[in-house]
Amino acid sequence: MSTSTDNLVVLPEGKPSVRLPVARAILIGGTAAAFLDIGYAFTVWSLAGVGPEVILRAIASGVLGAPAFGGGAATAILGAVLHWLIALAMAAAYVVAGTRLPTLVRRPFVWGPLYGLVLFFIMDRIVVPLSAAPNGAPPSMAMVLGQVAAHIALVGLPIALAARHFSARSRSA
Repeated sequence: MSTSTDNLVVLPEGKPSVRLPVARAILIGGTAAAFLDIGYAFTVWSLAGVGPEVILRAIASGVLGAPAFGGGAATAILGAVLHWLIALAMAAAYVVAGTRLPTLVRRPFVWGPLYGLVLFFIMDRIVVPLSAAPNGAPPSMAMVLGQVAAHIALVGLPIALAARHFSARSRSA
């Protein structure tokens, strides 16, 4: 059983830092979730004739409001960066929780999907409504179910699997 100090190393300057496997779990898990989730969005919305740049501007509208839809490439890049940072924050929350609740790391196929479900509801019911994004038409039930499934399989699970993978590597090192 590790203690909270097991996740720290001392840098040459004498300052504690997060152990590399924890940082890797966050980076890999968050990046995988971001790419899988945005890939899902690009695929689904392309069927409706909506291109990737519009989707990325929609993400940027969370901070810029409706003017984001009139933006160009810089606005789309902002949307991509915001999407990735949000995914990293989601991964960081899970990985840090996993250092305190080892079952999250030991049982990723149980807790990862549940985490993805929780993340969907937090994004859908709290984050997006409190953002500057304009209100659109309510999504269809098929769209909601697809988004829930995507958060379960493409966000929560990869984050949990990364946490387990790097946790196992740090124990064997």
